[in-house]
Amino acid sequence: MIQVLKQVQLLIFYHFNYTLDVEDPEKQKIKLQILPHPPHPVNQAEIDTNGTISWKSEVGEASPIEFDVEISDGVNNTLIPFTIKLIVTGNEPPTITAPAGEILKTTINAGSEFTFQIIASDPEQQELSYKLIEPLEPPVNSISLDSTAGYLSWLSNLMDNSPVKFGAIVSDGENNVTLKFEINLENKVPEFTRIPDNAVIYVGDSYIDSIKGTDPEGIDIVYSLITPPGGMFIDSTTGEIRWFPGENQMGENTIN
Repeated sequence: MIQVLKQVQLLIFYHFNYTLDVEDPEKQKIKLQILPHPPHPVNQAEIDTNGTISWKSEVGEASPIEFDVEISDGVNNTLIPFTIKLIVTGNEPPTITAPAGEILKTTINAGSEFTFQIIASDPEQQELSYKLIEPLEPPVNSISLDSTAGYLSWLSNLMDNSPVKFGAIVSDGENNVTLKFEINLENKVPEFTRIPDNAVIYVGDSYIDSIKGTDPEGIDIVYSLITPPGGMFIDSTTGEIRWFPGENQMGENTIN
């Protein structure tokens, strides 16, 4: 059984303390550990064997602070997410208009460009700055974020692993708000534009034909045969097929 408070608000420089109420049904020994989310705060949250979480906030932290508490009995694991929103007395944090909900999940074609304009304002009319939170697994091409205008741009690559996850920090100098981006990359299947018709040839004759295809993203096509009869070859660049059948290959031959 687990009873837990998951979301709180905390003033800058204040301590966050909370004790989990955790019990294992089989009375097995429980191990607790904290798994932080990037960007990591100045002070790392700690948890003791009694399940008490402690953390002290600092000026300049990126709000919200997020981490998971992993609870394990050695066989089963449970993750409890925590979110701590930081506030500064007399100074409200920046307001984010786009992306809505401070998170954006979208899909683009692999190899295409992703652009996004972060729209934010400050209740006290303070000047805002923007900082990129680099992805844990960097893409082939770096992500660019204008530190004063909040404009994001990134050219995806077919070699990038999908999804690409990164973040951005919007700051008024005291309050920081963290934005999250998750970009799924779609690589569409090539399409055949020409497929050879069924053909009848005689032993001793040669078979020459070709297959053609296009890629929706404009990537060069590579041709190959999956189950060719013996002696059949295909040019991987042009798609030209050549075959010189022998007497032992009389009958129907299927090509994939």
